[in-house]
Amino acid sequence: MFKFLRSVLGFQTQDRNSSTTGFSQSRVLRRPDCIAHKDVCLFSIYAPGGKVSRATIVYLESLTQNGFTVIACVALDDPESGFELESLSSAAGVVVHKNGGMDFAAWAGALRLLPDCWSASRLVFTNDSVFMLPNLIGPFIEKLRSETADFVGLTDSLAISPHVQTYFFQFQGPALLNPQLQNFWASVQVFKNKEDVIKEYEVKLLQHVTDDWRLTSNVMFSLKKILPFASNLDCANFNVTHSYWEHLVTLGMPFVKVELLRDNPLHLNILHWRSVFQAYGARVDLAEEHIKIRKRSAYSSSAMALQDRSEWRMILKDINRVRLNARRRRRARKAISAHGQPQK
Repeated sequence: MFKFLRSVLGFQTQDRNSSTTGFSQSRVLRRPDCIAHKDVCLFSIYAPGGKVSRATIVYLESLTQNGFTVIACVALDDPESGFELESLSSAAGVVVHKNGGMDFAAWAGALRLLPDCWSASRLVFTNDSVFMLPNLIGPFIEKLRSETADFVGLTDSLAISPHVQTYFFQFQGPALLNPQLQNFWASVQVFKNKEDVIKEYEVKLLQHVTDDWRLTSNVMFSLKKILPFASNLDCANFNVTHSYWEHLVTLGMPFVKVELLRDNPLHLNILHWRSVFQAYGARVDLAEEHIKIRKRSAYSSSAMALQDRSEWRMILKDINRVRLNARRRRRARKAISAHGQPQK
């Protein structure tokens, strides 16, 4: 039914609700210098209105200060509109693209345009869905560099199937030259629905790493490490970055999820989060500013989605009206025909 409507209205119909054309709107605004054998970070950023939040800038600068060559992968609602490039002065490279496809599309787009990233010593993928705690980031990066596994994640989840959460992960060493790994990123599509991105890329990434690409892996703050006495059933229905966020911080985890503070979907008691931030050197005002920006963006997206649904309802209403009128005309013709027949 919806495929029929889309074709009638001139919309393009695609299986899996995906596209590869989103990458055509990606371009390099700042090309990094030689990045071979360096520690490189692809940082996915959403910049509503062309502005990057100050909390995100502080996180990016901290990675630079800790020796990473950072490439900002910036999603813009309108790539042709103005963008505050000077706000990313500490980024060695900047790639912008049309907003869509979530972080995997942003990272994949950057790798398409900057294939030299595969010659890095280690390649970190991160995004602006977390707040960074300055007092912990240095020791964390030092520990990250001591990791020997081909693939390193921070936290994992058992939802849908066991997987690594992808707000921060790393590939390093010879693994970066693995053709299957490179083909995976070359094949990433721009999915329009977040659920498709999660199921197709995030949930399957660890399985690809271990089963398909035969790479070694380690999760630094895995469920088994931080909750050693909990069963898989105990851990099946929660997000560790929400339910045990403060426990993770005490273990040296330098990140707190933005969603936890903005939405608190599990209705946890987090009234003390500002005190925790201050204790670990984070600026509360920047976090609050970032939360407000994200809330406005989320409201705008929800409004657009509601508008889209309203348009579909109007279309369906018009089609149903046409069907109803046609049915009425058929009944009227039958009544006239029956009335005109001679009585037996």
